[in-house]
Amino acid sequence: MTPSLAIVIPAHNEAGRIRSVLADIPQEMAGIGRIVRIVIDDGSTDGTGAAAKHGGAVVLRHRVNLGVGAALHTGTEAAIRLGADIIVHMDADGQHPPADLPRLVQPLLDGDVATSAIRQFARPMPWLFIFGNRFLALVTRGLFALDNPDTQCAYRAFWARAWPDLRWQSSDYAFASEMLVRSHRGGIRWTLVPIQTVYHDRYKGTGISDGIRILRKLVTWRLTP
Repeated sequence: MTPSLAIVIPAHNEAGRIRSVLADIPQEMAGIGRIVRIVIDDGSTDGTGAAAKHGGAVVLRHRVNLGVGAALHTGTEAAIRLGADIIVHMDADGQHPPADLPRLVQPLLDGDVATSAIRQFARPMPWLFIFGNRFLALVTRGLFALDNPDTQCAYRAFWARAWPDLRWQSSDYAFASEMLVRSHRGGIRWTLVPIQTVYHDRYKGTGISDGIRILRKLVTWRLTP
């Protein structure tokens, strides 16, 4: 049976970009049946939800901004309720090129359970994010023997059956690290897929305060069986 695919996109005030992101998602993919696009309007005030709906997506809305982790949690569970076999997480701002989707999904069709995109730590990624991403990846490897050079990249795909081992509690950017830690403890191995590095907003992403919270959570998770 040909698997169905759900692309889950969290969006906060992305009315200017969400329609072009949706338009660039392939309508068909080899080895995939139905493709559904799900956008979670995470408390936007700029018409993001309406733009996503006009772009052909199923739109869910949080009345207030709960955070990217909460939005992806909502979207992932909705995708599973809709019967999706494969779940893809993708950003709404164009940082995750839809053209890389087939390469991200193909390892799953070949038998893998989960795939994670990894970016090149080079320009146009801001220097602060290059340093922060490298540092968190090193800490994660040291604490959990988990080797992923880009733990903060949220462009990922996995079989829906793996959701019980991936389900995170973090509502903020820490969800990306928690997802990896939980899956690691559940015995799930992530296949790494290199993608091009795209940055449209210099100050958008995991900032210093986010990085500190993630670091604290990593230590807490390490100390908690």
